[in-house]
Amino acid sequence: MPPKKPKTTATDTGNVYDRIFKDVMEDLALTILGRFYNVHVGQLRRLPEKLHTTTQREADFLCEVTDENSSKFLIHIEFQSRHDRNMLLRIQEYHGILARKYKLPVRHFVFYFGDEPGEMPSQLEPKMVFTGFELVDFKTIDYRQLLDSDTGKEVILAILADFKNTPADAVIRLIISKLRQVSHTEQELKSCLNQLTILSRLRKLGAETIKNVSDMPITIDIKQDYLYNKGLEEGLLEGKLEGKLE
Repeated sequence: MPPKKPKTTATDTGNVYDRIFKDVMEDLALTILGRFYNVHVGQLRRLPEKLHTTTQREADFLCEVTDENSSKFLIHIEFQSRHDRNMLLRIQEYHGILARKYKLPVRHFVFYFGDEPGEMPSQLEPKMVFTGFELVDFKTIDYRQLLDSDTGKEVILAILADFKNTPADAVIRLIISKLRQVSHTEQELKSCLNQLTILSRLRKLGAETIKNVSDMPITIDIKQDYLYNKGLEEGLLEGKLEGKLE
């Protein structure tokens, strides 16, 4: 009996996109923020991406409260008999864990029983307060701004941008044409085209992109693409396209 093929999951697919985004955005993230979000960097020091920390904490006192207005929130209390200069940051860490787990507002209290006057900071500076994040939505960026770049990795991001009523097939051809202009070697061009075919799935333009790529007079080993093969298995691509690539 032939061995069963490993089952692919949404997590597997997501990991493929994550790897492509990491590769593409490694050098471009700050460029994108500078061009579209007015973030300008004077000096830069990279930090480890992996955050080695334990998120398991045990609160001294934690309860869910419903007030007289039927509003629910959490009360979190820590009991302290000595000064802890990191208490404010500890409470901030608790807040992130509790908010994520319970999806409720949290009120934090520290009951201090020490002999010395309580002088632990209890309020974060405004610049340290988490109030949300800025959303970089590529569907709101004009694809022509990305297509105007001289960097292949930035050009391929145009496939995720706003096409401004331009037909998708025309945009794909423009992207491929620009990639041929800005790529310094055939290997660089192949790499960008492979990444383009993967990202195009996010716009449901995989078949159109593969067709345009396969029409090029260079050899792109598109059949090594994990998502391409997964699409064939699930019958997502037309038979005539499979025959063309054969």
